[in-house]
Amino acid sequence: MLEKTFFIADTHFGHEQIIRFENRPFQDARHMDDILIANWNKAVSHQDRVFMLGDFSLGEQASIVELILRLNGYKIFILGNHDRELPYTWWQQAGFDEVVNYPIIYKEWFILSHEPLLDSEKFSKKI
Repeated sequence: MLEKTFFIADTHFGHEQIIRFENRPFQDARHMDDILIANWNKAVSHQDRVFMLGDFSLGEQASIVELILRLNGYKIFILGNHDRELPYTWWQQAGFDEVVNYPIIYKEWFILSHEPLLDSEKFSKKI
């Protein structure tokens, strides 16, 4: 049985340029990847569920497979805009436990998506 549920997006593993674009405090992509993996595994156990909300990684499939294997948890991947450059089946073969190409509704109230939904006002409560 899964213990906790986590949500994360835009890890951009292996993406050297994201460090400069987003002012991330890392020396290089390898340093960033190692720190992100260590922090992920400090918080997430093997019995936890993780929703990865897109833009997971750049790189060759072998390096992405290695990344996925190093990360704890049952990993559900919702493809982001950068991830759609590769076929859906590519991500399945890379090792995610589940891969979806569209937003999903979680626990009836949460819409999980990489990109904002155009009709989000329909789902928000007016106070």
